[in-house]
Amino acid sequence: MLITLPFLNRAIAEYLSRDLTYQLSADDVYLIVGCSQAIEIILSVLARPGANILLPKPGYPFYDVRAAFSHLQVCHYELLSDQSWEIDLGSVEALADENTVAIFIFSPGNPCGNVFTYQHLKKVAETAKKLGILVIADEVYHRIVFGSDPFVPMGEFGSIVPVTLGSI
Repeated sequence: MLITLPFLNRAIAEYLSRDLTYQLSADDVYLIVGCSQAIEIILSVLARPGANILLPKPGYPFYDVRAAFSHLQVCHYELLSDQSWEIDLGSVEALADENTVAIFIFSPGNPCGNVFTYQHLKKVAETAKKLGILVIADEVYHRIVFGSDPFVPMGEFGSIVPVTLGSI
């Protein structure tokens, strides 16, 4: 269910803009009951015959289950455990083909707890742009960060390609 509460959309846009170098508008915010429902909607929208999505390994299993329900093929890219669980962009490029519609990323990562750096997220956005796919950034745990790497919202690269999922 899509919720329409203009005053709430404005307040959320202002709140999220605090972490960005630009301002979101109320029109940039879509309210849905729960992040799981947002995942279902996004995967349903992306589903078409032969389409595939890129998911991390290890990752959050709900995406695999819901993708199967939507008849989306899943290709798993590697996370580099010896490099703070960064995305192996070489494996992303090797897996992507003309049927790839999106790459899903998690930062802070579930289940690894990693937080991607600004530089790494920029490379992810540039890779997605080169491949002609969306970046779906699951940032539900954006306020639960441990260690020295600060949280950087994928929305910072909004001029390149991303869609961000969050939760309040």
